[in-house]
Amino acid sequence: MKKIVVYGAGQIGTCVMAELALHASSDAVEVVMYAPHNHQRVLGAKLDLDDAAVMAASESGWRFKVTDNPDDFADADAVVVSAGGLPSKEEYLRAEQQGIDDRTVQGKFNIKIMRAFADTMHKCPHAVIFVLSNPVDMMCDIIREMLPTHQVYGLGCWLDTARFRRELWEIIHKENPRLNVSEIKAYIIGHHNDTMFVSAKSVEGLPVSPQQIETALTNTRRRGLFITQTNAKAATPKANNGSYWAPAIMVTDVLQAFVSGELLLPMNRRILPQESAELANFYAQLPCRIANGAVEAVPTELTTSDIANLRNCIETSRANVQKLMEFVK
Repeated sequence: MKKIVVYGAGQIGTCVMAELALHASSDAVEVVMYAPHNHQRVLGAKLDLDDAAVMAASESGWRFKVTDNPDDFADADAVVVSAGGLPSKEEYLRAEQQGIDDRTVQGKFNIKIMRAFADTMHKCPHAVIFVLSNPVDMMCDIIREMLPTHQVYGLGCWLDTARFRRELWEIIHKENPRLNVSEIKAYIIGHHNDTMFVSAKSVEGLPVSPQQIETALTNTRRRGLFITQTNAKAATPKANNGSYWAPAIMVTDVLQAFVSGELLLPMNRRILPQESAELANFYAQLPCRIANGAVEAVPTELTTSDIANLRNCIETSRANVQKLMEFVK
């Protein structure tokens, strides 16, 4: 039986639990919901889902355990890291005035959370780690500093890919009404922030202009903040107003593929020498394959513009780290 840990069982974590609980699985999987700060609330959600599963007539193979004890990590096969803190409105505003974007400023809290997480990982030394906490690409680097032998992959550009495909479809389907969104195979790579970009090869053959691609990309970059601002108009000040259903679906798909399936998606991983000799050994979100308990990089043909865009991602990330360090002093 595989064991998976979800570390940070807030809104995203509980939505993942709901998705898994209501979908059948032929394989038995233990899912440990690690909730050190909101244990009782997550336990209540789990009890609620037990009842929902009966109504849905779901005989899922996913078995859930809610815990605040890191000893329950022992021998896990995979860990999803979705824990995170949120700055106050005042801190967001002060960061914006200093040229720091809304995802980067979350690192003020999340760097500490990632380091605390890494301290527990000796209990499952062979686990594959999927990072969701923002700024995700920076958080992957933090974890790798402490766990150099671990397999660490950052999620985010798969969500951006879904957003981009929907944005692009909304632009072009009026002129091509028979085009289904599922036919758009374009994907986003780079980093899960404003430096994200469209893989040049992935848009070849689409009935779309460069201007339409740029419009869809701009809307994609703004999507997360737009959702947060929309939610904030109705939510309580302490609520996590960011998106959580779509990230939860992303995590659910990743876990289902990891257990007994296959999924090709961009994740933060090492750039391969055959992709770019210049950027080899740096990290960016590029295609990976998840299948049956393993993750592997998928060598990708990068154009000259792709490499230039990756270079921009890396340079911007360095600048963001410096800005964040100055901000938290």
